[in-house]
Amino acid sequence: MKGLTHFVAGVGFASFWPHAVEAAVQGNPWYFVLGGAAGLLPDTLDFKFARYFFRHDREIVPDPSRPDPALIATALVQAIHDARASGKAVRVKLNTVRVSAGLWGQYRLTFDETRHRVSVAYNGVVTTGRAPVCDTGFPPPSEASLPLECSVLTDYEATTTLDIFEGPTFAMEPQPNGRVCIRFIPWHRQWSHSLTFAAGLGLLAGGLGGVQAGLIAAGACGLHILADQLGFMGSNLFFPFTKHRQPGRQLIRSDNATANFAVIWFACLLSYWNLARAAPPPAATPALINLLLYAGVLPLVLARVAGRAAAGRLKWARPPSNPSRPTPE
Repeated sequence: MKGLTHFVAGVGFASFWPHAVEAAVQGNPWYFVLGGAAGLLPDTLDFKFARYFFRHDREIVPDPSRPDPALIATALVQAIHDARASGKAVRVKLNTVRVSAGLWGQYRLTFDETRHRVSVAYNGVVTTGRAPVCDTGFPPPSEASLPLECSVLTDYEATTTLDIFEGPTFAMEPQPNGRVCIRFIPWHRQWSHSLTFAAGLGLLAGGLGGVQAGLIAAGACGLHILADQLGFMGSNLFFPFTKHRQPGRQLIRSDNATANFAVIWFACLLSYWNLARAAPPPAATPALINLLLYAGVLPLVLARVAGRAAAGRLKWARPPSNPSRPTPE
């Protein structure tokens, strides 16, 4: 989930505590702010602090003027082989390719667990909005695939696309069975995304602001961690008792616009319902089931149907491409 989604979900969680609602009615939004901040805190710690303290052993910097997928694949294969031979993890930082202001070279990496290969494909140049750029002045797409001397497994998706902003870090970690585990951005969703961290945050907030503050902080932070577990990467749920991330349920992607909007929308509806219940008469409190059904589920379903209908009309109305100039996929 996105940061805004976690923040709003934390605010919605705080609205379920009568003490927080009473304080808000009296003009004190502290508990709601605490819920939102605690819901956002795990990602803030990772992306604002942890990533800058994570050391990498090797750095791959592709040449923007002469993109060579074979060189990138060779460096990755070498890192995997060295990790297996040494018995120690090898951390590799792979940089993105900035062609010019607003233009980036796009690469696609694939760690093939079945065929024991590493493939790198250069897809061409894209804008910061990831729109393909059709310009004959740029190098054409190319691809390279190299074999591995050992088996690999990935703790995230096997294929990663690199284009804009900062590139990812991979940790090649040898396993006792001779395989090498490829861990994607290993600094993310570790100690900051553990239920033990949420409990510690609750104890800290409780010591400073009372029991209600501690429960809200721990619950909002825990809600963030459990929501992330619905995705692909998962989290290190019981750090420091566990060392690695537990796999996610792979139900949704963190950047799925529909899922993020739905969580924000329902969190807002629940916050409204909790505040309406505490409002003095003659304020009317709708039935929760009616609120969720008619103001939550129904608008989302209608929006989904309308979006699919519009996409279908756009597909049929699209003019045929010019055969003299290929249309980017």
